[in-house]
Amino acid sequence: MTRSVQDALASHSVETAVHQPLHDARPHEVCEVTYDGQRAICKVAQHPLGDPELEGRILQFVDEATTVPVPPILAVGRDYFVAGWCTDLPKDPTVDEARCRAMGTSLARLHESASERFDAPGHLTTDGTHLALDADAHWSETLRVVLEDRRQFLEPRGYGDVATEVLDLVESFPHAFNDLGSPTLLHGNLLPEHAGIDRSTDPARVARVIDFEHALVGPPAFDLLRSIGPMFGPPDAVQDPEGRRAFLDGYAAVRPLPQDLEETLRRLSVVNCVSYLRALHLQRGDRDAPESVARRARGLATYVEETTREIRETLGGE
Repeated sequence: MTRSVQDALASHSVETAVHQPLHDARPHEVCEVTYDGQRAICKVAQHPLGDPELEGRILQFVDEATTVPVPPILAVGRDYFVAGWCTDLPKDPTVDEARCRAMGTSLARLHESASERFDAPGHLTTDGTHLALDADAHWSETLRVVLEDRRQFLEPRGYGDVATEVLDLVESFPHAFNDLGSPTLLHGNLLPEHAGIDRSTDPARVARVIDFEHALVGPPAFDLLRSIGPMFGPPDAVQDPEGRRAFLDGYAAVRPLPQDLEETLRRLSVVNCVSYLRALHLQRGDRDAPESVARRARGLATYVEETTREIRETLGGE
């Protein structure tokens, strides 16, 4: 089910108007709107894989249950949500030590605030107007569901075998993916463009966090990977060690870093790269040149295959 921003707002009795588009890449469209006399944004699904209704409920939960500042939710409906306009989001998401440290601190505060609200990993869903958890007994089971979903998407695009290799790794060595830390709410994609920084304080702090569309419940290490991987490079090829260290130091100032972090990140990285393969085809497949998408996909697939093979050899020898 997809709909336009105009359709989403038409069901509301308050004053509404649609202004400029802010983001239009599958699976979502985001527009600046007026809602009940307020400047706001409306995020609407443009692909069956988009679920802004769930994201709206997650934002409401974060606002109510944690200390992390998020946009105020004005309305949530089928396939969309409306949020208040935030002036403290980054126009220039420059990655420097202050931003890295502040983002690490904010992620730790999210994990700490939400840690007592969940006692099992799993996927988030909605139960009427509230957030609910489709719980799994172990994190490896949550990863299995994630990988099976990615495999179904990637199979007709020629990369189903890559997802199958990682799925088989998780199923063969579930102990290597369990017990990575107590479950908590994972943002899933805390990148510089998703965190507004207030530099008037010392130290700088995160003033606003957006984009919870990839949220899960699981061990904090997976969230650390999803942030520091895109920002600083994979565990075995870090491109900005000082920024990475500042991010992790900011996190450690609030709560302890996971044990055996580097090896844990390496194991989780192959799972994450399968998700990136899906995102590459979903978001870029109709925007970038086909040869560019194919080249990047082959690079990701090669990394996954080689690293999965190395991890399997290591685990088989334990």
